[in-house]
Amino acid sequence: MALKITKREADYIKIVYEKSLEEQHKVTSGLIAKEVGVRTPTVIEVLWKLKKRKLISVGKAGEITLTKRGLKLAAILIRKHRILETYFVKELNLDPTFACKESSNVDYLLSSEVMDRLCSVLGNPCNCPHGKPIPYENQIERV
Repeated sequence: MALKITKREADYIKIVYEKSLEEQHKVTSGLIAKEVGVRTPTVIEVLWKLKKRKLISVGKAGEITLTKRGLKLAAILIRKHRILETYFVKELNLDPTFACKESSNVDYLLSSEVMDRLCSVLGNPCNCPHGKPIPYENQIERV
Protein backbone atom coordinates (compact mmCIF):
# COMPACT_ATOMS: atom_id res chain seq x y z
CA MET A 1 0.00 0.00 0.00
CA ALA A 2 1.38 3.39 -0.99
CA LEU A 3 1.97 6.03 1.62
CA LYS A 4 0.04 9.24 0.92
CA ILE A 5 2.08 12.39 1.39
CA THR A 6 1.74 16.06 0.51
CA LYS A 7 3.96 17.96 -1.90
CA ARG A 8 5.59 19.78 0.99
CA GLU A 9 6.28 16.52 2.84
CA ALA A 10 7.76 15.00 -0.33
CA ASP A 11 9.94 18.07 -0.85
CA TYR A 12 11.26 17.90 2.71
CA ILE A 13 11.98 14.17 2.48
CA LYS A 14 13.93 14.73 -0.76
CA ILE A 15 15.86 17.64 0.78
CA VAL A 16 16.83 15.61 3.85
CA TYR A 17 17.90 12.73 1.60
CA GLU A 18 19.90 14.80 -0.85
CA LYS A 19 21.55 17.08 1.69
CA SER A 20 22.51 14.34 4.12
CA LEU A 21 23.59 11.67 1.63
CA GLU A 22 24.84 13.54 -1.41
CA GLU A 23 26.21 16.76 0.00
CA GLN A 24 27.27 15.57 3.47
CA HIS A 25 25.44 18.40 5.29
CA LYS A 26 23.87 18.28 8.72
CA VAL A 27 20.22 18.81 7.99
CA THR A 28 18.32 21.13 10.30
CA SER A 29 14.95 22.86 10.14
CA GLY A 30 16.81 26.09 9.32
CA LEU A 31 18.53 24.51 6.33
CA ILE A 32 15.23 23.17 5.00
CA ALA A 33 13.58 26.57 5.54
CA LYS A 34 16.34 28.21 3.52
CA GLU A 35 16.04 25.63 0.73
CA VAL A 36 12.29 26.05 0.30
CA GLY A 37 12.04 29.75 1.13
CA VAL A 38 9.74 29.57 4.15
CA ARG A 39 10.08 30.43 7.83
CA THR A 40 11.50 27.86 10.22
CA PRO A 41 8.23 27.47 12.22
CA THR A 42 6.49 26.36 9.01
CA VAL A 43 9.16 23.71 8.49
CA ILE A 44 8.96 22.53 12.10
CA GLU A 45 5.22 21.91 11.76
CA VAL A 46 5.74 19.62 8.75
CA LEU A 47 8.74 17.91 10.36
CA TRP A 48 6.62 17.11 13.40
CA LYS A 49 4.13 15.34 11.12
CA LEU A 50 6.94 13.40 9.42
CA LYS A 51 8.36 12.40 12.78
CA LYS A 52 4.93 11.26 13.98
CA ARG A 53 4.69 9.06 10.86
CA LYS A 54 8.14 7.60 11.66
CA LEU A 55 9.75 8.95 8.48
CA ILE A 56 12.37 11.11 10.22
CA SER A 57 14.11 11.36 13.55
CA VAL A 58 15.44 14.51 15.19
CA GLY A 59 18.64 14.41 17.22
CA LYS A 60 19.45 16.39 20.36
CA ALA A 61 21.25 19.05 18.31
CA GLY A 62 18.25 19.35 15.98
CA GLU A 63 19.83 17.27 13.23
CA ILE A 64 17.22 15.60 11.05
CA THR A 65 17.79 12.12 9.68
CA LEU A 66 15.60 9.74 7.74
CA THR A 67 14.45 6.56 9.42
CA LYS A 68 14.65 3.26 7.53
CA ARG A 69 11.08 3.85 6.37
CA GLY A 70 11.96 7.44 5.42
CA LEU A 71 14.97 6.27 3.40
CA LYS A 72 12.77 3.86 1.43
CA LEU A 73 10.28 6.63 0.72
CA ALA A 74 13.08 9.02 -0.27
CA ALA A 75 14.47 6.49 -2.74
CA ILE A 76 11.03 6.03 -4.28
CA LEU A 77 10.51 9.79 -4.55
CA ILE A 78 13.97 10.36 -6.01
CA ARG A 79 13.35 7.58 -8.55
CA LYS A 80 10.05 9.12 -9.64
CA HIS A 81 11.55 12.61 -9.81
CA ARG A 82 14.54 11.58 -11.89
CA ILE A 83 12.51 9.45 -14.30
CA LEU A 84 10.12 12.37 -14.88
CA GLU A 85 13.04 14.76 -15.39
CA THR A 86 14.50 12.39 -17.94
CA TYR A 87 11.18 12.10 -19.77
CA PHE A 88 10.68 15.87 -19.83
CA VAL A 89 14.16 16.46 -21.23
CA LYS A 90 14.34 13.55 -23.70
CA GLU A 91 10.78 13.52 -25.00
CA LEU A 92 9.60 17.11 -24.52
CA ASN A 93 12.96 18.82 -25.06
CA LEU A 94 12.62 20.86 -21.86
CA ASP A 95 15.58 22.57 -20.22
CA PRO A 96 16.92 20.31 -17.41
CA THR A 97 16.45 22.96 -14.71
CA PHE A 98 12.87 23.62 -15.78
CA ALA A 99 12.24 19.86 -16.05
CA CYS A 100 13.45 19.45 -12.46
CA LYS A 101 11.04 22.09 -11.19
CA GLU A 102 8.14 20.63 -13.14
CA SER A 103 8.94 17.12 -11.92
CA SER A 104 8.72 18.31 -8.32
CA ASN A 105 5.17 19.46 -8.96
CA VAL A 106 3.91 15.95 -9.72
CA ASP A 107 6.50 13.29 -8.81
CA TYR A 108 4.95 12.48 -5.43
CA LEU A 109 1.49 11.96 -7.00
CA LEU A 110 2.31 9.27 -9.52
CA SER A 111 2.35 5.57 -8.71
CA SER A 112 5.45 3.43 -8.85
CA GLU A 113 3.69 1.33 -11.48
CA VAL A 114 3.40 4.34 -13.80
CA MET A 115 7.04 5.18 -13.17
CA ASP A 116 8.10 1.60 -13.96
CA ARG A 117 6.37 1.81 -17.35
CA LEU A 118 7.73 5.27 -18.09
CA CYS A 119 11.22 4.11 -17.17
CA SER A 120 10.84 1.15 -19.54
CA VAL A 121 9.64 3.42 -22.36
CA LEU A 122 12.74 5.57 -21.82
CA GLY A 123 14.99 2.51 -22.11
CA ASN A 124 15.67 2.18 -18.37
CA PRO A 125 18.09 5.11 -18.03
CA CYS A 126 20.68 4.91 -15.26
CA ASN A 127 21.02 8.67 -14.71
CA CYS A 128 18.84 11.77 -14.85
CA PRO A 129 19.74 14.71 -17.12
CA HIS A 130 21.86 16.15 -14.27
CA GLY A 131 23.92 12.95 -14.14
CA LYS A 132 22.49 11.74 -10.83
CA PRO A 133 21.75 8.00 -10.55
CA ILE A 134 18.19 6.75 -10.84
CA PRO A 135 17.51 4.11 -8.17
CA TYR A 136 16.42 0.78 -9.65
CA GLU A 137 12.92 -0.29 -8.63
CA ASN A 138 14.08 -3.77 -7.61
CA GLN A 139 16.45 -2.19 -5.08
CA ILE A 140 13.66 -0.35 -3.27
CA GLU A 141 11.16 -1.97 -0.93
CA ARG A 142 7.74 -0.40 -1.35
CA VAL A 143 6.62 1.80 1.52
